[in-house]
Amino acid sequence: MAKHKGLYEYTGDESANLALGQLGFTEITGTNFAGTSGDKSGDTYFAAIKFVLANASGSATTEISVIAECLQGDDLTTTVLLPGDILWGCFNYIRITVNTTSYGKILAYHGK
Repeated sequence: MAKHKGLYEYTGDESANLALGQLGFTEITGTNFAGTSGDKSGDTYFAAIKFVLANASGSATTEISVIAECLQGDDLTTTVLLPGDILWGCFNYIRITVNTTSYGKILAYHGK
């Protein structure tokens, strides 16, 4: 069983690669989810959540609501994001709770 080491999880080079998204991402659309709720093993997690527009019909005021479970610290309850917003952390589960127009989607960047 792996354990997330917080600030000491990565070397400088590894954290720079994470910032560039070089481990890839999972796309979450509609009101779907990524990860496994309740899985605190740290075997798989997401290092960042980014909200982007899914098509040209969206605008800078398009909103999306998400919840996320964290391996360290507090879980995110209903959190509203605007296009371009990014949250850094170690998330094991991310779910879109409100995406009324479906103009937006989440990019969940892999940490492992």
